[in-house]
Amino acid sequence: MVLEALASGVPAIVTPDGSPVTSVRDGVTGRIVRDEEFAAAIAGVLADPKRHAQMRLAARAYALTMSWDSVFESVYATYETMLPAREQAAAAG
Repeated sequence: MVLEALASGVPAIVTPDGSPVTSVRDGVTGRIVRDEEFAAAIAGVLADPKRHAQMRLAARAYALTMSWDSVFESVYATYETMLPAREQAAAAG
């Protein structure tokens, strides 16, 4: 859904948890914020029409460079960094 938003010229506001974070360039194509900052981040982007317009253009341009293969490669790379930590935690617990 994030890639579709970016392709539509909608800056994406996401949390740092999970795979959507791999598709957003913070401050350029959207924002990456903690849950409690979510509403303020949306309001902040919308309150600055010039910045919003720049983010819309950047979001669309970035999405045009992406493919589903590259999106999933990024997701898989994230999973690979998480797996060793999970295996270590399981071994310790």
